[in-house]
Amino acid sequence: MKPSREAARLEDPVRSLDGQGRVRCRTASLRSTHHVLASVIIVAAAAFVYRAVASAYFFDDEFQWLVGTWTFQPVHLLDVAHLSHFYRPVIDVYFATATPLFRGSPTLFHLANIGLHAANGLLLLALARAMSRSTAYGFLTALFFVVQPADVDAIAWVSALAEAVGAFFGCLALFWFLQFRRSARVSRAEGTLIACDERTEGSVKRTNGAIEPDVAALFKRGDDLRREAEELHRAAEELAKKRRALKEEWAIRKRPTP
Repeated sequence: MKPSREAARLEDPVRSLDGQGRVRCRTASLRSTHHVLASVIIVAAAAFVYRAVASAYFFDDEFQWLVGTWTFQPVHLLDVAHLSHFYRPVIDVYFATATPLFRGSPTLFHLANIGLHAANGLLLLALARAMSRSTAYGFLTALFFVVQPADVDAIAWVSALAEAVGAFFGCLALFWFLQFRRSARVSRAEGTLIACDERTEGSVKRTNGAIEPDVAALFKRGDDLRREAEELHRAAEELAKKRRALKEEWAIRKRPTP
């Protein structure tokens, strides 16, 4: 038995919604795949460009940072009077932790710098993607960042770690701020919708409260009018009967007497 046209019309929106949901899921899955692929390419590009750095040795003031770890104490992070150089507590903690952990290996120090550079590329990819809502735009931005020659000194030179660390925390702060602003905007929008619903519901209640007495009065007035109409109808019937009776009586009186 073939379905009726009405049933087909009712089923069509359901099928349409189901199809739209499948398309959205497929699109989201495709975007996620593109994001993962872009991240892999960014890491691979950073590793490929700086592959020769892993075999380099220490240079210049890197030895000063390494020797400074021998006398490093956590209290030095708060005592700035003895400093004769820049105040870089994050770098102090990094060298104090990485020197014994890497056992003074220049390869591991260079690999750590390359890893941080790749992490900056991934963070820039996420930031540019969130700002532009385009994976392609974020990928090209991050790819240009990891392969441009302007960052060579900051990555190949171990003691120039402060620049890469500054870029990392700067991009991370911007990304988190963007996420916060968007979540706050969504929260405000949800709050506005809830307030609108509450105001609408309140106005409907107030309107219903004002209308209900009027409707009751109208129904009562309608009943009164219906009773009056019935009484008028009965009165009209009585008048019609009297008119017929008068006509018959007049006809009898007009008859000639024998």
